Amino acid sequence: MGMIAASPHPSVLGPQSCSARARRVFAHLVEGSEFEILNAFDFDAFNIKVITCEHNNTPMRKKIFDLFSRHGYQRKPEEFSAFDDWYVRQ
Repeated sequence: MGMIAASPHPSVLGPQSCSARARRVFAHLVEGSEFEILNAFDFDAFNIKVITCEHNNTPMRKKIFDLFSRHGYQRKPEEFSAFDDWYVRQ
């Protein structure tokens, strides 16, 4: 698998996202490149309260958990979904 470059674009995230810390309530990531996308994401620029992230019970789940934990997120009860983890920023 090749490397994926990702960056937020104002047309997707809104004009205020370029000039001030933007607050988002919810985001969901799928399709197998979650860690690469999240690892490049600027968590300080966007205050997303709830993120769900597909993991499909792969080894990448632990890396995603560690990354979210470093950015102040807690994983919520796993019974919400068998294939997605729910993280809430504290």
